[in-house]
Amino acid sequence: MLNRQTKAAVAGLAASAAALIAAPPAHAAPAGAPPAEPSASRLVLAWTYEDGSDGSKVTLRCHPSGGSHPERSEACDALTEAGGHFEMLRSTGEPCTMQYRPVEVTATGHWFKRPVDYRETFGNLCTAKVETDRVFDF
Repeated sequence: MLNRQTKAAVAGLAASAAALIAAPPAHAAPAGAPPAEPSASRLVLAWTYEDGSDGSKVTLRCHPSGGSHPERSEACDALTEAGGHFEMLRSTGEPCTMQYRPVEVTATGHWFKRPVDYRETFGNLCTAKVETDRVFDF
């Protein structure tokens, strides 16, 4: 079984390779053309306890930031730093209790034009928040 850091490294390499292969050549917009619409990112983030007893769901838009996430600017900053790859989100290093109450986090939608379908299970909600740079802190 791959650990979180190995998964992040593999995801980063795969994304870099895919971007290089799929990247179209850069061209300037024709004179007089309207400015390109920003490629906003639109995501639905959720967490649920494995036993189904509780959960929460928010929306998050980035560039510009918006949605129902209570810390949308910080969450967008963290995702931007990770290139939109949830597996690459850094840990805040904050301590959590060793309580075992598994929680699953999910993210679906688009990071710019790239589809996102992320799912990971953590030992408890605190760990899920801390290990995802508080993106799932809602």
